[in-house]
Amino acid sequence: MNLKLLTATALILGVGATMPAFSADREELAEFERTGKCVDCNLSKMHQDEAALKSIDVRGANLSRSSFSNSDLRNANFGDANVSNVSFAGADLRNADFRYANVKGANFCDADVRGVNWKEVIYSNSTRCLPDAAMASVTESNTNRRSLSENVDAVEENAESVKRTGETVKDIFDLF
Repeated sequence: MNLKLLTATALILGVGATMPAFSADREELAEFERTGKCVDCNLSKMHQDEAALKSIDVRGANLSRSSFSNSDLRNANFGDANVSNVSFAGADLRNADFRYANVKGANFCDADVRGVNWKEVIYSNSTRCLPDAAMASVTESNTNRRSLSENVDAVEENAESVKRTGETVKDIFDLF
């Protein structure tokens, strides 16, 4: 019995260390591709480079680690969305809405950001090429919001990790 437990533990540690944290929900991705709308959904790690996505509505969505390089995102609504570590490099973001969005680690280099609403965006030193207008929109009150956003991100990552670990443990014990 101890050998089974030791083997299971080794497999859990090995498998858990290599699993990705998130990936886009297939049903929500299909809905987004069909309608251009996916409010409060999970579209993380989505790749839509050089895509025509004018006026999409992804308010409150998790788009972390996605890529929209060189895409047409004019009039897009990213309000309250998690766009951390997203590439918008070279994208057309004219008149897009990023109010209250988490843009930590996002890349806005060479993007057209004329007319973008940056009200209270949450950014970090790792955010690349963020315009001065975005940084100027952040007030002292945003400090608490930033801390809350960081805590929510950590809880979501931990919850996914626990879920995957539980599924892996069940699969491993089913082998014995």
